[in-house]
Amino acid sequence: MDNGAWNIVVKFNDHDRRTHKLNIATSDLLGGGLSAVKQLVDNGLGLCPGMEKQLVKYLQCCHPATRLLRVMNSGWVDNMHVFVLPGQVFGQTLGETIAYEPERNSKTIRSITSKGSLEDWQANIAAYTKDNFILINCILLALTGPLLKILGLDGGGFHIYGHSSRGKTTALQVAASVWGCGSDPAIDSVNSFAQRWNSTANALEAIAAVHSDLLTALDELGTYNGTDLGVDVYTVAGGQGKSTLTSSRRLRQIRTWRGNILSNGEKSMRQAIEESGRAVKAGQMLRIIDIRIEDIFPSPPDGMTAAEFANHLKQMCSTHYGTAGPAFVQGLVEALADYPAENIESLRANLEKYAKELTPENARPEQARAFRRFAALRVAGELAVQCGILPFTDDDINGAVIHFRDLWLRENQSIGDADRALLKLQSFLIRNHSALPSIRDTDARISNARAFRNPQNNWFLFTDDQLMAATGGSNIKDVVKELRNKRLLVVHEAGRLKVKQKLASAGDQWVRFYGVLGNILNADLDGEDAEATKTTEATTATEAAEAAEAAEAAASEDDFFD
Repeated sequence: MDNGAWNIVVKFNDHDRRTHKLNIATSDLLGGGLSAVKQLVDNGLGLCPGMEKQLVKYLQCCHPATRLLRVMNSGWVDNMHVFVLPGQVFGQTLGETIAYEPERNSKTIRSITSKGSLEDWQANIAAYTKDNFILINCILLALTGPLLKILGLDGGGFHIYGHSSRGKTTALQVAASVWGCGSDPAIDSVNSFAQRWNSTANALEAIAAVHSDLLTALDELGTYNGTDLGVDVYTVAGGQGKSTLTSSRRLRQIRTWRGNILSNGEKSMRQAIEESGRAVKAGQMLRIIDIRIEDIFPSPPDGMTAAEFANHLKQMCSTHYGTAGPAFVQGLVEALADYPAENIESLRANLEKYAKELTPENARPEQARAFRRFAALRVAGELAVQCGILPFTDDDINGAVIHFRDLWLRENQSIGDADRALLKLQSFLIRNHSALPSIRDTDARISNARAFRNPQNNWFLFTDDQLMAATGGSNIKDVVKELRNKRLLVVHEAGRLKVKQKLASAGDQWVRFYGVLGNILNADLDGEDAEATKTTEATTATEAAEAAEAAEAAASEDDFFD
């Protein structure tokens, strides 16, 4: 909608009388226009030798009376309350003719389709999930996509994980059936709305872009074969692809989207990233929230075994699909057409209200983004109930979301990222403390040592890089704060959080280190009581604590890196 990226639409028949319609960027007509000519000829346009210049001149001089607004992504059109799906446009287009044209050879565009009626989907799929909180949440997440923009939420989603053969792929199919073909992606990858994780980074971008404002459903994290899972998670959730070049060496338009993700696998997202040798960042875990699921089908409907229930859902998801999502969008668009500002304000107020209700008193501040994501599920669910799309009650929705939140809290409420980093540091020292060189060792240089010992005071000494490595790439500022809070940091000078030590291998020059008290080897870092860390080395610990208290007021954030 910025009046940029103009194209011309060229329609022609090839030698077999098959009709082709191509979008040619007007910039491809410059410099002789060979790029445009090549695209046309590659698609079957018959062109006599030597007529290339005439063809380019003809295209440059054409000024068609009909103009189209080209939309390459599904979802909301910029600056309009208009929502686009393949073959469907919802809302008033303000006189514009919308042309939905995703990337050529889009991997999943054919899966965004429908079969059967909404009533069929409600009776054969939704009704069967009424007593299954996990499946309800998967449906709610699928419906959350169109609300991301309205609620002002960042892209992100959920990753459900657990042992194999517990119904995770079936849950993904149920979510996929909201927008398109819900067949098993491992069996019918061509038509399935859900896709497998075993795609290149570029393919993942393309899948996310075509599913903008809908749902990006990715099956079996264990099949991922990329180079950096953490980066790809950020990319798919973050909504902007990498810069690439066209065949003519021009900068390709960067893909953008709003990512709403449901993923599954046997391992958690955190575990998968760590096992690839990468450090997990807090933002990654709050964008894609890990939910451990022991069993998707703990209580199948009467008269069905868990296997029969799963098979029923699998069959129905490939038979009745693609109707609930469009019906939900229709309701949204109608509400925005009547009272846009009031309805958006009301939905956002509900989001904040529900987020507050879902946030426990002992929640950590950094978890706020996660609770808002859970709250969005409730907003989507209650709206879908009001629109007659989900055969549930508001109590069903609320109970399902609380259950989903509690599953996450079970794994996340007791320990934060800084605490986890300290456990890694403690584990590192327990394994390696006796092998660490002394600061008096003339052969132990900073470049080849993992840390140092001051055996006289029973201190462990780390440079910034050494401490980062010992804590698995954690944020050093947060780690040092937590060491100080737990009275495990050696502090001698007001305003400084490093201590000076003479290093023999540096010619007995003074070097600044982070000093960690030997108490850390026996500290109860899992417990709630930080006093448990003060068990031995009483005199040294007391002196360090007094120095830390004296330095507290003077220390600024920058002191962590002096």
